[in-house]
Amino acid sequence: ECRKLLTSREKITIHSRMNINFLNTPIGTNEFVEAELDRKLQVLESKIDVTAEMPFKMEAFTILRTCWSQCRVVHLIRTLPPRQTKTFLKSMTWRSKKALKK
Repeated sequence: ECRKLLTSREKITIHSRMNINFLNTPIGTNEFVEAELDRKLQVLESKIDVTAEMPFKMEAFTILRTCWSQCRVVHLIRTLPPRQTKTFLKSMTWRSKKALKK
Protein backbone atom coordinates (compact mmCIF):
# COMPACT_ATOMS: atom_id res chain seq x y z
CA GLU A 1 0.00 0.00 0.00
CA CYS A 2 1.31 3.41 -0.95
CA ARG A 3 -0.42 6.73 -0.33
CA LYS A 4 0.71 10.08 -1.67
CA LEU A 5 0.09 13.19 0.34
CA LEU A 6 0.57 16.58 -1.17
CA THR A 7 0.72 19.60 1.06
CA SER A 8 1.33 23.15 0.01
CA ARG A 9 5.11 22.89 0.44
CA GLU A 10 6.30 19.30 0.39
CA LYS A 11 5.51 15.98 -1.16
CA ILE A 12 5.22 12.99 1.14
CA THR A 13 4.72 9.39 0.03
CA ILE A 14 3.73 6.95 2.78
CA HIS A 15 4.50 3.29 2.17
CA SER A 16 3.53 0.28 4.25
CA ARG A 17 4.96 0.01 7.79
CA MET A 18 5.32 3.78 7.96
CA ASN A 19 8.18 3.93 5.50
CA ILE A 20 8.00 7.33 3.84
CA ASN A 21 9.69 9.46 1.20
CA PHE A 22 9.95 13.00 2.48
CA LEU A 23 11.57 15.61 0.21
CA ASN A 24 13.13 12.79 -1.86
CA THR A 25 14.68 11.21 1.23
CA PRO A 26 13.61 7.68 2.15
CA ILE A 27 12.88 7.36 5.86
CA GLY A 28 12.08 4.03 7.47
CA THR A 29 13.43 0.53 7.84
CA ASN A 30 16.92 -0.34 6.68
CA GLU A 31 15.50 -2.54 3.91
CA PHE A 32 13.25 0.21 2.61
CA VAL A 33 16.00 2.85 2.66
CA GLU A 34 18.46 0.48 0.97
CA ALA A 35 15.98 -0.32 -1.80
CA GLU A 36 15.26 3.37 -2.40
CA LEU A 37 18.99 4.23 -2.45
CA ASP A 38 19.63 1.40 -4.92
CA ARG A 39 16.94 2.86 -7.17
CA LYS A 40 18.53 6.32 -6.92
CA LEU A 41 21.96 4.82 -7.63
CA GLN A 42 20.69 3.20 -10.84
CA VAL A 43 19.43 6.56 -12.08
CA LEU A 44 22.72 8.26 -11.20
CA GLU A 45 24.76 5.46 -12.80
CA SER A 46 23.17 6.04 -16.18
CA LYS A 47 24.01 9.75 -15.96
CA ILE A 48 27.55 8.98 -14.80
CA ASP A 49 28.04 6.63 -17.76
CA VAL A 50 26.95 9.31 -20.22
CA THR A 51 29.25 11.85 -18.60
CA ALA A 52 32.16 9.39 -18.70
CA GLU A 53 31.99 9.34 -22.49
CA MET A 54 32.89 13.02 -22.68
CA PRO A 55 36.35 13.57 -24.23
CA PHE A 56 37.48 16.17 -21.68
CA LYS A 57 37.68 14.70 -18.19
CA MET A 58 37.82 17.97 -16.28
CA GLU A 59 34.54 19.08 -17.80
CA ALA A 60 33.07 15.65 -17.16
CA PHE A 61 34.15 15.84 -13.53
CA THR A 62 32.65 19.31 -13.15
CA ILE A 63 29.32 18.19 -14.59
CA LEU A 64 29.37 15.07 -12.45
CA ARG A 65 30.13 17.06 -9.30
CA THR A 66 27.76 19.96 -9.83
CA CYS A 67 24.84 18.52 -11.79
CA TRP A 68 24.38 14.80 -11.55
CA SER A 69 25.40 13.62 -8.15
CA GLN A 70 27.04 15.90 -5.65
CA CYS A 71 23.98 17.86 -4.57
CA ARG A 72 21.75 14.81 -4.37
CA VAL A 73 24.30 12.71 -2.53
CA VAL A 74 25.10 15.47 -0.04
CA HIS A 75 21.38 15.86 0.64
CA LEU A 76 21.11 12.14 1.43
CA ILE A 77 24.25 12.17 3.59
CA ARG A 78 22.87 15.03 5.64
CA THR A 79 19.41 13.59 6.12
CA LEU A 80 20.07 9.88 6.68
CA PRO A 81 22.01 8.03 9.38
CA PRO A 82 25.51 6.94 8.26
CA ARG A 83 24.66 3.27 8.76
CA GLN A 84 22.00 3.54 6.06
CA THR A 85 24.16 5.35 3.50
CA LYS A 86 27.42 3.39 3.86
CA THR A 87 26.84 0.92 1.00
CA PHE A 88 25.30 3.58 -1.23
CA LEU A 89 28.30 5.89 -0.78
CA LYS A 90 30.81 3.12 -1.48
CA SER A 91 28.99 2.21 -4.70
CA MET A 92 28.67 5.85 -5.75
CA THR A 93 32.35 6.58 -5.11
CA TRP A 94 33.50 3.44 -6.94
CA ARG A 95 31.26 4.17 -9.91
CA SER A 96 32.40 7.80 -10.17
CA LYS A 97 36.09 6.88 -10.01
CA LYS A 98 35.63 4.14 -12.59
CA ALA A 99 33.86 6.53 -14.96
CA LEU A 100 36.54 9.20 -14.73
CA LYS A 101 39.34 6.68 -15.41
CA LYS A 102 37.91 5.76 -18.83
